Amino acid sequence: MIDEKVLKLNNYLKNHEFNRTEVAKLLDITERQLSRLLKKWEASGYIKHSTGIGRGNRSMVQMQSNIEQLFINQVLNEIKTLSLEEVEDLMQLPLSAFSKKIILTYVEDGIYKHAKTVQDDQPNVLVDYLYRIPKDFDPLQGVDVAASVIIQNIMDRLYEYNDKQEITSRIVAYDVWEEDGYKILINRNHYFSNGQLLNAQDVVTCLNRLFEHPLYKHLYENVIKAEALTTFSLKIYTKRKMANIQLLLMDSAASIYKCIDDVYYGTGPFFVHKVEDEMIVLRRNEALLTNPAELSQLYIVSDREMYMEFFKEHNMIKGTDKNISFVNNILFNPNTTLSLNDRRKLCLLIIEYFEKRFANNTELFIRLFDDIKDYLSQFNLENYRIEKTIKLLYVNYINPELKNIYEHLIFSGLDIERVNVSFDEYTKTNLNEFDVDFIFMIENIDINHYFFNMLQNSKLKDWYTDNPESRILMTLFNEKHNAYWHYAEEKLGRYLIEEMLFLPLILGYRKYYLPQQFKSNCAGANQFFDYSKVFVV
Repeated sequence: MIDEKVLKLNNYLKNHEFNRTEVAKLLDITERQLSRLLKKWEASGYIKHSTGIGRGNRSMVQMQSNIEQLFINQVLNEIKTLSLEEVEDLMQLPLSAFSKKIILTYVEDGIYKHAKTVQDDQPNVLVDYLYRIPKDFDPLQGVDVAASVIIQNIMDRLYEYNDKQEITSRIVAYDVWEEDGYKILINRNHYFSNGQLLNAQDVVTCLNRLFEHPLYKHLYENVIKAEALTTFSLKIYTKRKMANIQLLLMDSAASIYKCIDDVYYGTGPFFVHKVEDEMIVLRRNEALLTNPAELSQLYIVSDREMYMEFFKEHNMIKGTDKNISFVNNILFNPNTTLSLNDRRKLCLLIIEYFEKRFANNTELFIRLFDDIKDYLSQFNLENYRIEKTIKLLYVNYINPELKNIYEHLIFSGLDIERVNVSFDEYTKTNLNEFDVDFIFMIENIDINHYFFNMLQNSKLKDWYTDNPESRILMTLFNEKHNAYWHYAEEKLGRYLIEEMLFLPLILGYRKYYLPQQFKSNCAGANQFFDYSKVFVV
């Protein structure tokens, strides 16, 4: 195990420049012994050491490795052999509060009693931030991004995108369209995290619940039912061939799961071990036989201070995943009393704010509003005044940007009425229940099939599912091959912008930070960060 003295040196260097005499005293060794240790640690790659001039007090020492993370990984690997007294001694070491919490979680949960003895199994722990901790993992609830992140990592879907944006599957071995429906043969070696083997009836149970659910049944109007044919084969009976069946079945709502005593088990790379108010703990699904995750445990926290403590204690490497994109939008109620010019003027004022906020395109953000501003310039709205009171649905937990937009519109002289709702109320209530004119949205959506996906699982479906232009798009996706889909997307987008019912503002990409001993390979091919694609360097 890593020498505890390295930890003490690491902690010392956070607040002091290296001083040979002070460090020797801190470690309770002689300066000669310290010199030998420094050479040893440098050879191990832990530090970079350069000898100073004169008496040596000016020597330079820099930490080269994430000592605390390496130490914690070693502790977790050996924790089943440690006594409680040895664990108590560990708690006295200069470790961050979060590292100590990780160790205690393993001990309290009895990991050392139940861990699988696998010779090459090294516990690798990661901490990541999420704006809220979901408590409900039913894929058919009104899910938001936070819930989808967890669902995507604990459950599989029949289809998914790979890193090349090609449709693939971990579950489906073979599929074919037959005269009366879509036949699927599933792999015979897929297990839920509780150890039960996935069979065709499990898949059918999830699919039929999806097909009949009020939030999603409009997407499956051509589906009659799903039925298990054998232990590992099933058929989705349809009224006609559906060109977009695979696209529909890769959505979070189409996840495959078992629910036993209100606990959701999936076949994904992780399972939910523990949920607290500000933290959720995911563990590697040991029942996964092919391509298991290298991360053994994942702490997802909503407390920024807790996350920043981990962030500061580790050598974090910044990355950007352009497979994960999100779009900031303004969406208008199609039944609003605002006139077309009212909406145009309001959009110009919102663009005015975003022009200042995002002066140029960057690696992380792309401005989407420039062409729309040019389009609106032809209407000569400089002196136009909106006389009506404008009602904004103000979701208390959606994004700090919403507050800035609201304040900018008030400063511009508009009469804005805030209709305040909680985040849970927003996600679980149809927009038609609110008497509002517009909302601000942030959506993690595949931009190649943007409106199709928005009509599947965003708030756009509440106001626009029955819109004639939306129905044309869904019909083309259902009945025509993918050469027609781009045309359908453009047609609906053009209609919404010409009527100024929809204003795309910013396209952003997922920024993430990983400790230096990890790397991410093609995470987020399905628009959500895939923690199974985080590897140990």
